[in-house]
Amino acid sequence: DTASLDLITFIVDEMGANIAEDASNAESTNLFIVGTFRSNEIENSKGLQNCLQHIQGCCNVSVTEMAVQDLSSSDVNLMISEALCYSQRLTRSLADIVFQKTTGNPFFVKEFLHDLT
Repeated sequence: DTASLDLITFIVDEMGANIAEDASNAESTNLFIVGTFRSNEIENSKGLQNCLQHIQGCCNVSVTEMAVQDLSSSDVNLMISEALCYSQRLTRSLADIVFQKTTGNPFFVKEFLHDLT
């Protein structure tokens, strides 16, 4: 949302100003921000793109993007098998249902399994 992006931009601007004021202390100033978005929805969001470009343009700030891929059906089965301490042979039918409902999205798989407990 726009308010969150404005807050992140403000924080980065303030850090940049502090680093510029005291260049000798620049190495001790750190900020770690984790953000998530759906890549198929980002193309229509100029706010996030502008915020990321602004952050990348600031005083030695690096941005790392990580794409989380969907899990395969066998990955979901392995995840469930290890979580339940059962063999993959015994968890296959549950894994197939979870995979069908979540299409392998790791976040949805986790939430789906959490909702079952």
